[in-house]
Amino acid sequence: MFFRRHGLRRSIHGWDEVWIVVPNLGALRRPFLTRALAYLCARRRAILVDSSGKTSPVGIASLIRSGVEFLRDLLLLPGLLLRTNRDVQRLSSVALPKAPELSPLTAETRSEIAREFKSPLYLRTDMVLGLRSGGAVGHIAGVLNSFVSRGLRPTLFSTSPIPTVDEGIDFHRFELPKRMWNLTEAPLLACSCEFAGQVERECADRKFDFIYQRSSVYNYCGLALAERMGIPLVTEYNSPVVWINRYWANPLRYEALAKKIERANLLGSNLVVVVSSSLRDRLVEDGVPSSRILVNPNGVNVEMYSPDIDGSQVRNTYQLGSETVVGFIGTFGNWHGAEVLAEAFGQILEQEPERRDDLRLLMVGSGKTLPLVEEVVDRYGIRDLVVLTGTVPQAEGPNYLAACDILVSPQTPNADGSMFFGSPTKMFEYMAMGRGIVASDLGQIGEVLTHRETAILVDPGDAKDLARGIRTLIDDVELRERLGSAARKEAVEKHTWARHVDRIMEALEGRAP
Repeated sequence: MFFRRHGLRRSIHGWDEVWIVVPNLGALRRPFLTRALAYLCARRRAILVDSSGKTSPVGIASLIRSGVEFLRDLLLLPGLLLRTNRDVQRLSSVALPKAPELSPLTAETRSEIAREFKSPLYLRTDMVLGLRSGGAVGHIAGVLNSFVSRGLRPTLFSTSPIPTVDEGIDFHRFELPKRMWNLTEAPLLACSCEFAGQVERECADRKFDFIYQRSSVYNYCGLALAERMGIPLVTEYNSPVVWINRYWANPLRYEALAKKIERANLLGSNLVVVVSSSLRDRLVEDGVPSSRILVNPNGVNVEMYSPDIDGSQVRNTYQLGSETVVGFIGTFGNWHGAEVLAEAFGQILEQEPERRDDLRLLMVGSGKTLPLVEEVVDRYGIRDLVVLTGTVPQAEGPNYLAACDILVSPQTPNADGSMFFGSPTKMFEYMAMGRGIVASDLGQIGEVLTHRETAILVDPGDAKDLARGIRTLIDDVELRERLGSAARKEAVEKHTWARHVDRIMEALEGRAP
């Protein structure tokens, strides 16, 4: 993007100094290309710096080293692909140990389950480093913290720390591969063997009762470890990553191999936990036995997200005063519908300009569709009435939701017409906050929420209908308070992370309710 804006010829030696900020110098994608471009653009000095403040000067010597590493990676790639294919082929033919069969659950057998599966090994293997907030953070922390509250002793291996996870949990940071960073997606292929080896080295004297892996592209670490340790494997499958890359980003370079690994993981798991029935249906169509699949929607920490939280500091920070605040929190992804919410808000103010004095939109988060949101906001001339906070730490999210009077979950259908497979964490957080909710009647959202009982449901992707729903709750304070109270009650009774983990443990024993 930088060179498209300035032009390559103008950029060569165009600056006295060039500083390039990268997320992590130890996991720098395409280091040779990055260093070469930095060197070409600087007349005097070029430096790479990461989010921790660590710097790496770019000079002739570092360029030569990077070039040699690039050639090395090219030479190693065929062997890596061959080894990965062989590993997956072998693991696909191995039958993992089955969870022991128990009699129907009673108070006694529940305690037996707790004794039988006391020490889970949790693997978070994706390469998204430095997560601060979002649904993934809420899910990982929710499951791990509920393991602890249930009396289990989990061990967490992750590529980076996870905010809001119980500090008493035994945490190990995965060491990232030292090689293959010059080639697209190759480091992900290198992770499975290296991660599995690290777990075995650091936990050689430990005994785990089962492995719980959050599915990630190209990774079969959990499957390999389950086979070596002779223990059950639980795979948490939140989304079809291969499909997402094909339709929402760019197709994976080794898509066929990614599908092969994903299939091996799913067929090799004792239990596959999915967040929605549409995901279950996808997997059954692909040959995964329905008896191994647990549909387990996302959940919420009802102590962390509560109507008792004071949002006045956030209101003061953004000068929201006594205005009615419509709120949204999310990562601005393809199906989050943030741009549809901005459109609906703009329509309300265009049709009823008198509301400009007492209505505000608070949008928390950032991501791919943020430029679309800003474009809509500018088109309607409402920049002064919309607060775009950017990403906030996970622990601060409830304070922002507490600053809102109405919370909106405007998810949109999949562009290719396939079934909506999500289980939006924000929906459960909204419910727990006890605020009036306006949400798309889409997939699981319409299954969990009931129109005019726990939320106002609207046609997904329809800005006009979304505006109508928001107006309903703006004008009827009594209704939004009643809906919020009912949604909170349902969240506490049915959708806590503790209940989510109970279902996993029961299903692991072959006795899901």
